[in-house]
Amino acid sequence: RDGGTAFLLGLLSLKLLESRTHRDALLMVLLGYFATTANFFFSQDISTALYTLLTLVALTGVLILWQSPDVRERNSRRSSGHIKFSTLLASLLGPLKKSAPLLLSAVPLALLLFVLFPRPSGPLWTVPLPSNSAQTGLSSEMSPGSVSNLTQSADVAFRAQFEGAIPKVQNLYWRGPVLESYNGVTWKGGPFDLRVPTVSVSGPRFRYSLTLEPSANPWVLALDMPTVQPPLTRVSSRFEVLTRPQGGRRRFDLESSTTYQAGVDDYPERINAALELPLEGNPQTRALAQSWQNLPPLERVNAALKLFRTQNFSYTLNPPLLPRTDNIDAFLFGSRAGFCEHYAGAFTFLMRSVGVPARVVTGYQGGQRSANGSYLIVRQSDAHAWSEVWLEGGGWQRVDPTAAVSPSRITQGLASSVQGSENLPLVARA
Repeated sequence: RDGGTAFLLGLLSLKLLESRTHRDALLMVLLGYFATTANFFFSQDISTALYTLLTLVALTGVLILWQSPDVRERNSRRSSGHIKFSTLLASLLGPLKKSAPLLLSAVPLALLLFVLFPRPSGPLWTVPLPSNSAQTGLSSEMSPGSVSNLTQSADVAFRAQFEGAIPKVQNLYWRGPVLESYNGVTWKGGPFDLRVPTVSVSGPRFRYSLTLEPSANPWVLALDMPTVQPPLTRVSSRFEVLTRPQGGRRRFDLESSTTYQAGVDDYPERINAALELPLEGNPQTRALAQSWQNLPPLERVNAALKLFRTQNFSYTLNPPLLPRTDNIDAFLFGSRAGFCEHYAGAFTFLMRSVGVPARVVTGYQGGQRSANGSYLIVRQSDAHAWSEVWLEGGGWQRVDPTAAVSPSRITQGLASSVQGSENLPLVARA
């Protein structure tokens, strides 16, 4: 798609430089139609349609102008074949008035084709994207079903080779997009901010090399929590390690610690952003959270974890569908069956409802040792979502509600804990 469109625009530009005759002008208009239609390869929204329609009106007006007898006669008298475009532009208003009704006359046929023409599952012009930018991976958004879809992919996300001992599997949280904005259905990332809070380390540091598979995503999936910023990267205020997307595998030398204290000094506006919720929706969940209002913040966290641990919640790849409105109510008080994004989203909503700053973190958890045990292979099937809460004096602390529902997911991997493991790829069931 990208290469073909760029090639077409290159040809159009070169043809413009050599155009001299009436035939060249008609060919330019024809190429203009193709170039304008290429907009739909990239976007198919209303604004693109309106922009394309206006361009088609203009191109059709130019075509009418070039086909008019006066212009053809003037061009045939020019021995040199050169055309004065200033003269043509001055006389373009009339053809433009004719082009709009001409295009409108095609509307009935377009509507007929829209109704009667068979629709394939995808656009007719669908072409495969380059393999180095079409890999399955994490997104800057999360809604129920997004992470569980990734777990059905056997693709390798990255490999990690440690200089020394590999951390325990329950500490292998690979940090990706941090989501702090919630509209009632979807969690999204917040604005980028270079003011990074401090991180203090109280345990061993692990040095390792991370080799990322080709991806269009900017995240370097560092072990939580990164302590050193590698070259050609930047760290966001939410401790995401970011780089510029590019084709091919990429290797980064990193250092992380699994025992840390992060963001004790975080900025008030960022902490307040981690308390924002829609004004309405999920009344039962809000009422439950308010019943914990008199508890200290840490006990509010423990109350939510106790809820997941004791109220017959189940961990499954095939949860029932949830309604678009009050979906957290339907999950907590109805189905009680879900995947990591259900639990992380519901827990974060509960915390915000009771005044504890919280946000969703997505990434990967765990990893599979290579055949010789020298490095870890982390696949898309290891995709995971958890939460972070901010506590006075403690900063941002990881809380994984999935571990309260299914501890084996964290200590033994996905296949040993999830209902419906037959849907997982073979390598994830090993």
